[in-house]
Amino acid sequence: MKKKLKIFLLSLFLLPFTSFSQTLEWAYKIGGSYHDQTLDIVKDSLGNIYLTGGICNTVNFNPNGAPYMVNATGTDNSDVFVAKYNKDFELLWAFAIGSSSWEVGAVLLVDDSLNVFVIGEGYGAIDFDPTSGIHIFDCSPTNSFIAKYNKDGAFLAVNPIPKIPIYPPNVNIYMDVEKNFFVYSNDTLSKFDPALQLIWKKSIAGNPELINGRNFYSVRNFTTPFYSSYSGPDSLILNKYDHSNGNLICSKHYAFSSGFISGGYIKKTRSDKLIISGSFWGDMSFFGNNDTITVHNADMGSSPYGPYPLQREFIAMYDTMHNIIWAKAYDATSPEPYLIETGDSGFIYTLGFLNFDANFDPDGSQILTNGGYGNYIAKYDSNFVYQAAAKFLGGSYNDFIGEFKLYGDTAVMCGHFFNTIDLDLTASNYSLSATPPEDIFVAKYSGFNIVTNLPVAIDMQVDGLNASVFPNPSEGIFYLHLNPATTNALISVSDLSGTVIHTEKTDMADVCINLSSYPAAVYILRIISGNSITSKKIIKIN
Repeated sequence: MKKKLKIFLLSLFLLPFTSFSQTLEWAYKIGGSYHDQTLDIVKDSLGNIYLTGGICNTVNFNPNGAPYMVNATGTDNSDVFVAKYNKDFELLWAFAIGSSSWEVGAVLLVDDSLNVFVIGEGYGAIDFDPTSGIHIFDCSPTNSFIAKYNKDGAFLAVNPIPKIPIYPPNVNIYMDVEKNFFVYSNDTLSKFDPALQLIWKKSIAGNPELINGRNFYSVRNFTTPFYSSYSGPDSLILNKYDHSNGNLICSKHYAFSSGFISGGYIKKTRSDKLIISGSFWGDMSFFGNNDTITVHNADMGSSPYGPYPLQREFIAMYDTMHNIIWAKAYDATSPEPYLIETGDSGFIYTLGFLNFDANFDPDGSQILTNGGYGNYIAKYDSNFVYQAAAKFLGGSYNDFIGEFKLYGDTAVMCGHFFNTIDLDLTASNYSLSATPPEDIFVAKYSGFNIVTNLPVAIDMQVDGLNASVFPNPSEGIFYLHLNPATTNALISVSDLSGTVIHTEKTDMADVCINLSSYPAAVYILRIISGNSITSKKIIKIN
């Protein structure tokens, strides 16, 4: 009992005390009998809300009023859907388009006339007219499209685009100062006129951002999170392109790592600065016009097969004159964001999975602990100084934030989930329960602002024990190897509900943990020694 109490008290010291001043205006689920998901959400100038994603079978798109059923093509096959709601989430219209294949809508854009542009997957011949009319368009061979509808959901135009990876969508859509539209997909930038007639296509890597509605900026070797275009010693090169013809204007050497760089995320801020993030190992230097900032990572893991480099996440900001504003690196338990959003006042929000423990402060220690799977939102100021972080949604590894966007002090968020999730970021809760296997969630917050009270905490070093576990997965016997200098290590194993099933204290470098009598599942192994803590996922199989 004393051992369990010590773990509990330590976890209290580790948790930041965070309060939230926003109001959850509404939250709803949308779904039917099979897999339903949403990947993008947009709010227009009148406050209307738009969604796109994929639905299967029959789905009610009006959870806030009289049922409005939309049918997908075939059985247990996903169709692209587009839906429009007013500011109170009362349905204005909704439709689905697709074939007998699995298809999902990925990205939305709403122009000044409230025309709706949707990018998605489409296989073969599809009727893109959701009304009684017919407009058959063959999406082969790329199986990807951009379509245009007016403010009432009436079909206007459709055109093919280069194929898009959909999980998550590696695609973007932009509008320039001349009201032309651009689509980035499959390392290709395509320019369309307002009627969706193709003007040109150019090979441009790095998921570019459109700055000031005129020039595209991209960083070579970078795509979106989950996609790594390169892993090896290399430089990051920023390219600037002319929006009128897609021609390269200039290139700039941005960074170099003595080890390797992989993955990445590119995001422009509201003040048209460029945020880049990814993972690295070695010494990584970021170059500005007159400054250089270097971050370091020499972390090595150990395994029965020998040592291996451990990646760390970095994040940096540049302006359009190529000045480096700041660059930072997380420690070995970085939160690994897959969404970044910025506010009008310069605050930066990151969102992603929170699996077990993560330190959200690249300048110190602000640890958020989760007993298993979940999601988080974190807030930083314009210099990426930590402000707050909190976990939310549920405990399923399949709970996924499709998109989070800020419009002034109003935030909208969508995604899909299993089981039960909590969308209220205050001390209370607002829970939605999915109909198996997967439903859509959508939420709107007003006065969105995360306020933090700094924790009265002891300083803990995350992942400072250099621990390794093998075999993993295992049929029940796990061998834990600790740094020989580790003393008085407190070891615990818990299931994903947080129930502790095993505790022990040891001064040994090698420990055998026997879970043979427990069911096959994912468990959390946590080791605490002195001012260091390490958490690892272990998997027991039959």
